[in-house]
Amino acid sequence: MKNQLPISRILSALGFVFFLSVPFVGAQTSYRVRDVGTLLNGPGAHFSYAYGVNSSGQLVGFSYVLTGYRAFLYEPASDQLLNLGDLPGSDDFSVARAINEAGVVVGYSTAMIDLDGTPTRLNRAFKWEAGVGILDLGAESMNGGHSHAYAINSLGQITGDYEPVSVATYVWQAFVISPGGGFLFLPHLDPYHLPSTYGYGINSSGLVVGESSSQNIEKTAFRWTEASGIGTLAGNSAPASSARAVTDAGVIAGTAIFDDGQGGYVQKPFYWFQGSPMTTIELLPGMILGDGYSLNRRDFVVGRNALEVGTVCIDPGFPPDPVCYSDTATDRAYIWSSVTGTNQLDTMIDPADPLYGSLQLSSAWGISSNGYIAANGYISGQTGQHAFLLIPDLFFADGFERGDTGAWSGTAP
Repeated sequence: MKNQLPISRILSALGFVFFLSVPFVGAQTSYRVRDVGTLLNGPGAHFSYAYGVNSSGQLVGFSYVLTGYRAFLYEPASDQLLNLGDLPGSDDFSVARAINEAGVVVGYSTAMIDLDGTPTRLNRAFKWEAGVGILDLGAESMNGGHSHAYAINSLGQITGDYEPVSVATYVWQAFVISPGGGFLFLPHLDPYHLPSTYGYGINSSGLVVGESSSQNIEKTAFRWTEASGIGTLAGNSAPASSARAVTDAGVIAGTAIFDDGQGGYVQKPFYWFQGSPMTTIELLPGMILGDGYSLNRRDFVVGRNALEVGTVCIDPGFPPDPVCYSDTATDRAYIWSSVTGTNQLDTMIDPADPLYGSLQLSSAWGISSNGYIAANGYISGQTGQHAFLLIPDLFFADGFERGDTGAWSGTAP
């Protein structure tokens, strides 16, 4: 099936399939499922949404509370959700987007900020650590505007975007914050025509990926390092693209718009690494568009396939933008590798799991190095989406090599 939607409409995240030996041969695993629940119990306890996960199975996202929405951290050992709170002066609105191996969480929250003597409610990038709590990342270098944090690497470097409120039109600039106070604004691919650049992923070498656009160029996937600056992905001829995640080896996943050969465009996830052409990730049967949200060091990509462009947006009550998430009944979460192809995640649930047969997974936003997946979906008869932790029956051990079958572990590390 071909999709002929215009670019402006179609570009506006535990389970695993594992194969042993080189080349891989068909040893497929399945997933057990944890419904992480919601922060609010009782009436209205109908919504949670997951974005990030680490190799300890800690999951982050946001959930409905009686007066708004709050960022959460799910602890698998205790099977509990922790409310991460929000910044001072907020109106109960915070979202956790990523967590690193040390358990440090980043995201964004509303906050009341004094701008030249005028109290102003803004979106603010935050960092949360156990024993420290939630901290405003924009208090110094980004005090005069809105900011969001989307990713954090193993060294504690953070990337996201910033928009000064003094600019009349939406002009966003990606940033990198390093431990100890180091701060950089990233350049734009086109710095002269109302540019906007967003940092969505960062690896342990400080390589940042995201998208950059302007009045003259469509959204275009970029890669940036402090040494080489900003550039596009070699061989990317897509009319529009966005890089969402990057591994320590520099492998990138994201979403791109491709010519369908019939006068229209089709939106598909992509997989890219230096020296090779961009690989298009095929969609599940019957689907017409897809997004690539995350990948891990084993080069497994997760994301969403859909039959239509559809999102729900939660408006925090002020400009410039709300938080929007996938909420279409036809959406399906997938997992892909170059060997396994594209597989629908909810068809891979262990038949012995209590949720087998009753769970529809609509999106997968995060995948850890050892195979945990942060997913979202619906249980039959349940009102609203819940976040889920997908746990593979087989884990990759840290020392795993593709030909080393002895590195499999049957239990969570």
